[in-house]
Amino acid sequence: MNAPCRGKVHVVGAGPGDPDLMTVKGRRVLEQAEVVVYDRDVAPEILNILPRTIARFDVDAAARPHEAEAAGLMVSLALQGLRVVRLKADVSLMESDLEAEIVALRTAGIPHEVVPGLIAAQAIAASAAVPLAPGEIGGGVRFLRDPLDELPERADWKAMADRRTTLVCQMEATRLGTVAERLMRNGMPAAVPVLVVSEPTTPRESSIRSRLCHLRSILATLAPEGQLVCVVGDVVARHRWQENSRQRAIFA
Repeated sequence: MNAPCRGKVHVVGAGPGDPDLMTVKGRRVLEQAEVVVYDRDVAPEILNILPRTIARFDVDAAARPHEAEAAGLMVSLALQGLRVVRLKADVSLMESDLEAEIVALRTAGIPHEVVPGLIAAQAIAASAAVPLAPGEIGGGVRFLRDPLDELPERADWKAMADRRTTLVCQMEATRLGTVAERLMRNGMPAAVPVLVVSEPTTPRESSIRSRLCHLRSILATLAPEGQLVCVVGDVVARHRWQENSRQRAIFA
């Protein structure tokens, strides 16, 4: 008896939003796919380049347990012999859900390959000429992505609140306010500059420069939608700022 034909899953990093910033390999794999399983944080500009013949499945990344839903769907599709792309804005292993999905594919014996892409923090830092870890500051850079209700209470907030450290947060606006409060509670000065960017590298990109102490009130007033990238630290003072309709300095 012949073994069932199994497809392959490519986990592709879509990048921050601009299709031209996708890797050559990522775009090629995407165009050759038969099915795409994607999260809501993938920019519409990326979805618009998909051929119309490709079936699409939207897995809401805010719904739990979305890891199990996405993994089960990918396994089922691959067992049908289909070429599947798991499309995510970021495929770094900073995301615990990505690790869980890869483990599920491995357990099911599904051939898979990860195709990394540019992450939003890299794109923002490069375009704004903000060095995330300049040598003279010396504190390095930390990335914070997990939903706060899943962060262990033993998380090293003291280390993250070290002013010499650049902290890059990628999450929804409601969670950023809580991050700001925890940082100040653990010793980060309220006047530390912050840069908040929504929908980076797309025509809808907008950014706000302010201070840590004003972050919650500003976000509550402006109510930006979707995932935000927030850079916290003295490196923000180096940002090449030009006040216009897409860049605002508030209480800066």
